[in-house]
Amino acid sequence: MNKTMSEAGWARRMAVVATVSIGAVLGLVGSASASPADAPAADEGTVISFNVGGKEMPAKVTGDVSKFAGRAFGWEDNNFSGDRYIDVGQGECSEDKCEIDGWNGDNEISSVNNDSTCKLRLFANDAWTGRFYDLNKQTSNGNLSSVGFDNEAESLQFIC
Repeated sequence: MNKTMSEAGWARRMAVVATVSIGAVLGLVGSASASPADAPAADEGTVISFNVGGKEMPAKVTGDVSKFAGRAFGWEDNNFSGDRYIDVGQGECSEDKCEIDGWNGDNEISSVNNDSTCKLRLFANDAWTGRFYDLNKQTSNGNLSSVGFDNEAESLQFIC
């Protein structure tokens, strides 16, 4: 006996196959993680590797990595993920004191990377007042809740 699949049955099967395939790809991509502190310094053209789901994946360095030197970055979520609300360099703010502006960003920082040559001080209030958390030069913290400063930063200062 010959069985044929209805158009609806065929569409359901293809949807399942597509969902599983997309999930597999996203799962692989989602398992790749490297914090800025883990990122190796390498010259353009150098081949480096990242561990992705237990497999070493090669990557070729392109572009000028020096554009990140001297900068501080802050993300809304732990492990340097979510929206990046802080992207500021030494000398870009008056007296190296910067406000974390806007509805998004102010009071939303959960992880931070200080790639500058100065200490970075995050303040719990605007205008560089209130409690603060210091991050030494060339260091990062992927979980500000571990130091009681999650979603607190409203202003920052480079202290050189």
